Amino acid sequence: MRSHLRACKRIGREQYSRSLCDILRLRERSLPDARWFQPVTVSTGALSLMTIGLGGLLLALAVFQLREYRHLT
Repeated sequence: MRSHLRACKRIGREQYSRSLCDILRLRERSLPDARWFQPVTVSTGALSLMTIGLGGLLLALAVFQLREYRHLT
């Protein structure tokens, strides 16, 4: 897409349709910056959330088992 935009600027609007140039320019502005979205960061965050969730589940299970044990004795 960026190559189309560069070509649009280089050879001028007479070669490309005006609407295509405008659409490409708007799309380039609306794309998120690559530095703010890193797949590694997202996967690490998801992994840490799953670990916290699993820890909470194990803690709830331990509390439930302890209650049952106290109830029986």
